[in-house]
Amino acid sequence: MMTAADFFNLTQQFQKPYDRLLSCTAESCGVSRIELDVLLFLQNNPGLDTAHDIVRVRGIAKSHVSKAVELLYRRGYLSAETDKADRRIVRLKLLPAAAETVNAGKKAQQTFVREILRGIPEEELQTLRHVLEQINHNVQTMP
Repeated sequence: MMTAADFFNLTQQFQKPYDRLLSCTAESCGVSRIELDVLLFLQNNPGLDTAHDIVRVRGIAKSHVSKAVELLYRRGYLSAETDKADRRIVRLKLLPAAAETVNAGKKAQQTFVREILRGIPEEELQTLRHVLEQINHNVQTMP
């Protein structure tokens, strides 16, 4: 049986090469790693479009997200619009100027996934998807 330590060590093993790949991609695009994370979050999570969503889901410090959003806004990569129903909420939207950076980030993510799943038969990938969905459900419903 997998122990908690085994599980956390495994997840850490994913994080290091992913961080290296995304950091290199960010550098080549002329943005910080957190800026790239913000852009990819907005691209990959339709409907989650506030700085608060990024902080909550990604666990990035509020101050870092705020600074990244401000820099991306100044660069013309993001627009920020006040929600019509609740003026306290600011909705972030990717702008065309961000497309090249977002595409490079998506390509890096796809490369990472392709590499870590290399050699695994499709039927086993289906099982993995099912197991990960169940783990996610279990985590979401924990007291």
